[in-house]
Amino acid sequence: PPYDLSIYNFRFHPDYRIDRILFREIIGTVTDAVYARRGWNANGVPTIEKLRDLGIDYDDVITIVEKSL
Repeated sequence: PPYDLSIYNFRFHPDYRIDRILFREIIGTVTDAVYARRGWNANGVPTIEKLRDLGIDYDDVITIVEKSL
């Protein structure tokens, strides 16, 4: 491909505020995608559906997880 779309070559100078904002946006997007793919919410807590899929949908576990949702 003519363009490198990876973030491996992304570098920024600490004095450039806009680069830091862009970097946070990229990392946030990647983190959200990974969490969603694994069945977690935006805070990294597994969803009730994911607990059921894993077979660990015990009442005490669900009670703890619901407090974090």
